Order: sequence, then structure tokens, then C-alpha cells
Amino acid sequence: MRLALMLVLVAFNAFFVVGEYALVTARRWRLVELADGGDRGAAAAVRLLEDPMRFIGTVQLGISALGIGLGALGEPTFRRIFDPLVATSVSIVLALAVTTYLYVVLGELVPKAIALERTEAAAAAVARPLTLLGRAAYPVVWLLQGSSSLLLRPFGFRPISARLAVRSEEELRGILAEAEETGIIEEAEEEMLYKVFDFADTEVREVMVPRPNIAALSADTPLKECLAVVIDSPYTRHPVYRDSLDDVIGVLHIRDIFSAYHHGRLQSTTLEQLLRPVPFIPETKNLGALLNDFRRTHQAHG
Repeated sequence: MRLALMLVLVAFNAFFVVGEYALVTARRWRLVELADGGDRGAAAAVRLLEDPMRFIGTVQLGISALGIGLGALGEPTFRRIFDPLVATSVSIVLALAVTTYLYVVLGELVPKAIALERTEAAAAAVARPLTLLGRAAYPVVWLLQGSSSLLLRPFGFRPISARLAVRSEEELRGILAEAEETGIIEEAEEEMLYKVFDFADTEVREVMVPRPNIAALSADTPLKECLAVVIDSPYTRHPVYRDSLDDVIGVLHIRDIFSAYHHGRLQSTTLEQLLRPVPFIPETKNLGALLNDFRRTHQAHG
């Protein structure tokens, strides 16, 4: 009977270990996807991840209580088995060794392996029971959680949320490198994603067209000549100036001059009538912010 009770305690300990490891390592986006598909266990897991310290407190309370119970029950149980066979001191050592073995293998290593192999499935399976246990033990969990937060506050630690699965660009780069090493993504895809980060951090001056290479147009250039320049140019926008490039009065968009040509208005339209305002952009602005500005301008103009 004592041995059966010990195995029950080890099984409960395994449950809490699976819950802790599965919820801590689960991919939140995958749980949300399962929850949207009607998986109530996954939905419960997502709710638990909103307050990780609370479910960790519940798990640790359970593991600690079970560990104490297992130690109190295991040592005398196995000592009774070994006492007739060996000396008392040796039987105590053997009892502790067997109890520790059962606890470590069945109560820790096996459930951790399961949790790491079937992370989201395990998280969904244990989430609802853990939620119920957390409610039942709420006063104790609240006391433990509050005590830990109070002790950590002077060191600048704040409550965390699993929403912050990735907390820095460097961490995300590391995930991409690991994904490439394990074959989840190709090396070319990894490099492409890296360039996305580099693009956002690049300053405007690093991608500006050098002054000698600017395909600019003089304000008194006839539209037919402008059309020829635009057709031969690799650019879609051309600055228009009066006396020099230091006196830019607007920008000619290839779409506007093609529209005038299509409707037969090249003879009756002047270059200045087709110009768009010149956007003035600081050289130190990064391209990510500039792209957002362009998107907002595009949306504002439909």
C-alpha cells in the first residue's frame, strides 16, 4: 500500500513537472491557433501564460508538497524492505537512493522529456487542471507570488508575460540562426530575413543617389524631352530644378507624364503643372521609419 501511494505521489509530481515545462516552453502563437480551432485546453493554456508567475507558483507549491510527502513516505517504506537484508545504516542509504531514483527518473526526467517533445499538446492537456488547482490554492499561491515579487522588486525585476516571447532583435536573430542550422529555413532565407533588420536600421543617407547620378530635369525642359529622359531613366521620380540642383521646385513622377501623354496633353501642359511636392527627409532618419511615413502618406491619399 505504501509503495502504491509513493507511485501515486510520483505520478502527481510528473503531472506538475509536465505542466511547468510545457507551459514555459510552449509557443504561444501555436496555442492561440489551437484555441481558435476550438481547443479549450489550449485556450486555458493561453490564459495561464498571461500570468506566468501564477501558474509557476501553483506548480512549485505542488512539487514542493509532493517532494516532502515522497521523502517522508519513501525512506521508511524502503528501509523496512532492506532492514532484514542489510545493516540499518546501509538500509537507510539504499532507501534514500531508491526513493531519489524513482523521483528523478519517473517524477522529473520522463515528464520533462514528454513536455519537450509534445510541448503544445502537453500544455493544452494540463492547463485546465492546473487552473482549477490554482483557484483552490489561491491564498497560498497569492502569498508565495507576492513574496517573490516583493523580494525581486528592489533588484528591478517586474512581472513578465509570455506575450514577450522574444525580447530583443539579437534574440530573434539567434532564433533564425538556429532555424537555419536545423534545416527549418534555408541559408538564403536566413540572409533575406537578416537584411530586413538591416534595412530598418539603415539611415537615409546610406541609400541616397549620389549628386552626379541624379536624373534631374530643368524646369524649362519641354515635356517631350522630359518624356524621353524618363523613358531612358531607371528611376520613377525625377527632381525638377530652376537654376541648379540647390533650387528643386518639385518632383516629376513617371505616372503623371505618361498620363499626360496618354491623354494627348503634352502640348497643352507645362512641366510645373505635373510636379508633386518635394518631401524633405533628414539624412539621419532610418529606413524603417521612412517606410512607415510613406505608408501613412499613401493611405491618406487613398
